[in-house]
Amino acid sequence: MHRSDIPVDYLHVDVLTVARREGRLVRLAVTGELDRDSVSLLEAAFARVCTPPAGEVIEIDARGLTFLDAAGARGLVRCHEAARDAGIRMVLRDPSPWVLRVLTVLGVAAIHQASHA
Repeated sequence: MHRSDIPVDYLHVDVLTVARREGRLVRLAVTGELDRDSVSLLEAAFARVCTPPAGEVIEIDARGLTFLDAAGARGLVRCHEAARDAGIRMVLRDPSPWVLRVLTVLGVAAIHQASHA
């Protein structure tokens, strides 16, 4: 069995849409491990909700993220870039200190800082 053939059941992405006065907030609650085998699940969910209207915010709730590797961090960066290109603000909410450390070591912690600007 190739690694890519292993079923990915250790990452869950729940999508919740919340109406707000100034637009729509879409929350992706990510729980589990975000790595090379599961990053496509996050990216697919993000692509489904990454459509304007203006003023929309996509929040990735990372408090349930238990593992992040370089591939997962690249996936978060790709989500951030897709949101930026669509004129949508992405917010990385409540990442653990460990997840922030991984993002910092990989030189991409700016996606968390930019999300709070």
